Amino acid sequence: MSKGLKRRIVSFSTAVSTLLVYIPFMDTRWAIYAAMCVGYTVAVFGLAWSDNKLGSFSGNRSIGSVLRAHLAFILAVILWIWLAQYSRPFLPGWLTAEGDRHESWFLLFVLLGIVGILLYEHWWLSVKPNAALADSFAVPPATGGGKN
Repeated sequence: MSKGLKRRIVSFSTAVSTLLVYIPFMDTRWAIYAAMCVGYTVAVFGLAWSDNKLGSFSGNRSIGSVLRAHLAFILAVILWIWLAQYSRPFLPGWLTAEGDRHESWFLLFVLLGIVGILLYEHWWLSVKPNAALADSFAVPPATGGGKN
């Protein structure tokens, strides 16, 4: 399968998964967050699949490490959306004014932030971890537990 076809499949899957989560829950306050988390996850791992890098992630890092990092990036996306929603009333009108097709500079900046987080995670997943840095974050082994 060509990379272009894989990218189209990822784009379609991201949109469909986001809508499948958002539409049934659109009357709740958390629907946008849940939908973005699902869509973001499909986009991240879909891009890895389309670049044939999905297998190399497991070679570079443990699955637990990848999932913990992905949850941290999802948290960044949630915080970005939350900041965008709650800062909107305080922003100038030219930034939030919507055109005929509901586009605005505000929505563009929100989207660019999400794409930036996605690209950074994609880069982070594809880089080999630094062993010295990983060891510095490791929990030291437990000692005998006796008094010194």
